[in-house]
Amino acid sequence: MENVTFLMETINITQRENGGYSHKKLEAWDIAGADTKIEDAYAPCTVRVLSILPYETTGFANTVFFGSCDEKGNQCPVRLGNKKESVLTFALTHSNDISDIKVGKIYKSGEPFYKEGTTGNATGNHIHVEVGEGWQTKKYKRSDGIWEITGCIPINGVFYFLEGWNKVKNLNGVSLPVVKYRSAIFSIVDAQKAFQIVAGKRKATGSDLQFLDINGDGVIDLSDVMKIFKIVAGD
Repeated sequence: MENVTFLMETINITQRENGGYSHKKLEAWDIAGADTKIEDAYAPCTVRVLSILPYETTGFANTVFFGSCDEKGNQCPVRLGNKKESVLTFALTHSNDISDIKVGKIYKSGEPFYKEGTTGNATGNHIHVEVGEGWQTKKYKRSDGIWEITGCIPINGVFYFLEGWNKVKNLNGVSLPVVKYRSAIFSIVDAQKAFQIVAGKRKATGSDLQFLDINGDGVIDLSDVMKIFKIVAGD
């Protein structure tokens, strides 16, 4: 199963959810790169383009909806930073040019798939990000007049920090859990190690806890062991 990794190499969260500027009562982040230039965003997991809302024809600021999928483009759950597993949609907004993005196109985890920009009501190059549960293709206008992605979920808890790749400029108070891989890669050795820990034949290290505690409940238990064995078996 793939981990949901942060969208840009340099983490620079310029406005958080429920921000005082344009994110009041909105589960969204504005993210920018290392400087004021236009930089790429990278697929946080394997995604398929579900819908596109061009500024010229819809009034939305070049918003693109990317749904988590497998290599064939079918819906596929991914592992969030809070260790929950769900099918997700990522809505990205403000790119200046989305002409090369087509509905149905698949991007593998880590591939460049969107760029910063200022299209619409934007100050300075950045990307506005919202996340919805399930596959979503539109935004709706709430009773308070705010537009948001359907199926919107809390954005804090979605992403991981990818060790060896991500760099930090501004976390803006956010704490991102760390992973070493874009995919949660388990081997039979990992399954055996988890079983030994549960059986009391091995003491869990901090690294073991971070990697093998799939349920995210602070302990490595039989439920984690069974899930790891299933992943190893390809189920």
